[in-house]
Amino acid sequence: MADDKKKETPQKQQHADPATIKCRVHRLNCDPTNAKVPITVNAVGRPNGKKIFAPGSMVTLSQAQVNNLVDAVDEFVIPIQEDSAIHESLNPLKAAQNQYPDHKISRDPTTGVITATKLEPHYSIEREAPGGTP
Repeated sequence: MADDKKKETPQKQQHADPATIKCRVHRLNCDPTNAKVPITVNAVGRPNGKKIFAPGSMVTLSQAQVNNLVDAVDEFVIPIQEDSAIHESLNPLKAAQNQYPDHKISRDPTTGVITATKLEPHYSIEREAPGGTP
């Protein structure tokens, strides 16, 4: 009779956790001597939140870890001098955009100072395609 009451355990499904992402991560802005140094990424407050891996290797990261890599940027801000030709033009914002085409141009509403801002990411992230290759 003991054999009649076998416990049936549900089989684990063989699919990836939707909160994880398989990807390759490459450094974009480092000197050649540091190009092969392992990448470390943390996801604060999560179990197993720290991941260390070689640049370019296939790795499974949580969404929080991917977000941390995406948010790792350098911000370059160039203030436009008030005595420059840009400020003296008919449309200073357009002139600044022509001078710095890869920057975001903004004007402080209080001071009137025009700045050109550029964000450069630290990492390139290649996500795995649905077919299994990045």
